[in-house]
Amino acid sequence: MFYYPPDGDYNRVPYKSNIQVLVYENVENEDYSMHWHTATEIVMPLEGAYDAILLKKKLSLRENDILIIPSHELHSLSVPRSAENGRRFILMFEPTLLYSLSGLSGAISVLYNLNLITPEEMPALYKTARSLLLDIRDEYWQGDALKNAAIYAKIIELYIALARYYSSGKNLTEALSETTCGGASKLNKRQEYVARLNAVFEYIENHLSEDLSLETVADLANFSKFHFARIFKEFTNLPFNRYLQQKRVEKAEALLLNPTYSIADVALDAGFKSISTFNRVFRELKHYNPSEYKKMFTSRSK
Repeated sequence: MFYYPPDGDYNRVPYKSNIQVLVYENVENEDYSMHWHTATEIVMPLEGAYDAILLKKKLSLRENDILIIPSHELHSLSVPRSAENGRRFILMFEPTLLYSLSGLSGAISVLYNLNLITPEEMPALYKTARSLLLDIRDEYWQGDALKNAAIYAKIIELYIALARYYSSGKNLTEALSETTCGGASKLNKRQEYVARLNAVFEYIENHLSEDLSLETVADLANFSKFHFARIFKEFTNLPFNRYLQQKRVEKAEALLLNPTYSIADVALDAGFKSISTFNRVFRELKHYNPSEYKKMFTSRSK
């Protein structure tokens, strides 16, 4: 859930049941201009290619490359002329599924820059991710009583694999090739930083309703305030205060779905000191206010 200028259309995801997961194979020769949605989207061309713009970068997907589009991120998708008869596997799901899991919600933040997975650059991760995505596709069309639980489990397994890959910094082949030039020591340092940051992410997750200062959290990670601020932004692509706001908004999103919670209750439980601050920050990140968000999901569930 990252801040961006409001220069794209909001697309509501047409989930077909109470499970907030959508799987389909797109064979339409149609381009999708800049847009965004609350869902995380994963795209894998099964036949032909696909072009995308994400994070201001142009990306070309070949058959079976995997593109991960974060929630609320502006992006566009288009079909090259050479692939007009292509077929693309699409997975969309609400990331609140992952935010509630201890130890994983923080790891998702450091995955912001891990978007394109290819067999050449990340062979082991690619093999795992592709296999899980195809398993999700098969489960989705099974139609038995356990398919929802199975799909959730596969999505969680996928993100655990992504987080472990990112935490290692590089795959084993790359690490071994750099051992003679200091690569191993750099890799160990990265792993150390990720371990310390994971403790920070978990602490933040468990104390969102409390006052959390940069100084307090830096001490927890045993960094100086300035060193922590630099490392934190490097790994999450966000300043600490912005990350904290986004985690509180994520918690608020889940709370707003509870019809017994008032806006004031949600603001307090999510760690905002006033309703005005809550409304302002929520609107900055979501482009609609908490009341509108609550109504949007209420109307969708009817």
